[in-house]
Amino acid sequence: MEFRPLAHGRGAEIGAAVAFEIQGQVYIPLTNFTGHVQVLLNSKGEPVDIYRYTAFGEETIFDPSGDVKKPITPWRFCSKRTDPETHLINFGRRYYNVELSRWLTTDPAGFTDGMNLYSYVKNNPFRYIDPDGRFAFALPLICISLGEFGISFITAEVVVASLTGAVLAWGVYELDKTLNKEQDVAYYHEAISDPSENEKKKGDRKSPYGGDELGDDPTKCPGEEYTWKGDGPPGSGEGAWYNGKTKESLYPDLNHPLPKGPHWDYRDRKTEYEERLFLDGTWEPKK
Repeated sequence: MEFRPLAHGRGAEIGAAVAFEIQGQVYIPLTNFTGHVQVLLNSKGEPVDIYRYTAFGEETIFDPSGDVKKPITPWRFCSKRTDPETHLINFGRRYYNVELSRWLTTDPAGFTDGMNLYSYVKNNPFRYIDPDGRFAFALPLICISLGEFGISFITAEVVVASLTGAVLAWGVYELDKTLNKEQDVAYYHEAISDPSENEKKKGDRKSPYGGDELGDDPTKCPGEEYTWKGDGPPGSGEGAWYNGKTKESLYPDLNHPLPKGPHWDYRDRKTEYEERLFLDGTWEPKK
């Protein structure tokens, strides 16, 4: 059970919950201005989970002593629910893949937010939020005013403070212009980290599968023990093939753009080992 605000305001717009009931226990989430759950409190007001995120949603969860732990609540990044098996985040209208920094399906609103129908918040998570997967909304800049000082109170400290404020204002202005440029940050990151062809490996992979064997049909079951798990049918991009016996999953990312290109994402949930299986038979471990 979860409780969400039914009123106007930032919490209502991003869908941030005011309380969770998980396994009979009530928890209170504390969110930041983008809606990310930063701290989870128990019914006594004591912190039990502390969440830290990268700009595109990679997360680390700590207990109050600073040790890494598993999360209690599935509602974390942008206050949206993360599927514990596929690790996809359900925004309502679309699923978001943190690892790819992209939506899994095209924008239902069309080209409203740009030509890239898969880009998450125009690839500027510092500048935009997207409440349900359709439209990116600009975050308001936080402006700080130093006020006006009377001429009789002008001192060296005031002059320094005024100059500091002017520099800060200029920096915020330039930062806003930079962040507002709709360049595909995820694409550049991928292009930089993408291995050259001779670094991709043939054979000796840890996974028992090959992309050339799996093929380019996402609706084809990869094995007898596999079942499709997700909110959409096979081939929709909303789910993955899952083996409940071996705890392995195969996600057909067959529409992935270059430089990586089409491939299958393999994951062993027992060891958290992951590979990309390319259709030409090459593969690479996921970092």
